[in-house]
Amino acid sequence: MSRSEWQARESTLPDVERRRSRHVITEHERTLGFVRDLEAGAWRAAGEKLYGSHASLRDDYEVSCRELDLLVDISRTIDGVYGCRMTGGGFGGCVVALIDANRGDDIQAAFRHSYRRATGIDPVTFITRPGTGATAACRGSGGFERGERHNPG
Repeated sequence: MSRSEWQARESTLPDVERRRSRHVITEHERTLGFVRDLEAGAWRAAGEKLYGSHASLRDDYEVSCRELDLLVDISRTIDGVYGCRMTGGGFGGCVVALIDANRGDDIQAAFRHSYRRATGIDPVTFITRPGTGATAACRGSGGFERGERHNPG
C-alpha cells in the first residue's frame, strides 16, 4: 500500500491500528531511502532515517523502552554518529548506530561513558562492519554450498 492509499483510509482506523500501520508504511519508505543514501555515501541523510525509524518504533509501534531511548539520545551528542535506532524485538535489547568508521573507538568509549554515568550500568558494545547479507544455501552432492541458488523446477 502506498502512503497516499494509506492516508485515504487512515481516518477509518482505530488509534492503535492507525499508528501501527503508519509505522509500517513510513518504515518501508525510510528503508528504501536508507539504501539510496548508503549507495550515495550520504551518511547524515541515512542516519536521519535511523533516527526517524527509532521515533516511529517508539511512538507508533510502542516497542522501545527508556534504556534504548537513552542510548539513542546519547548518540545525538556524540560527534561521528550519523544515526541510531533500536533493533531486535523491542522492549529492551540493542541499538545499532551508523558511525564514522575512523572514530569507532572514541565513539564506543563515549557511548559507554555516557550510559554508565546516566544509569550506573556498563553497557556491552560492539563495533561491526556490514557483511554481504544472507545468501542461499543449496544441498549438492557434497553437502550445502554457500551462495548457490537452487532451482527446484
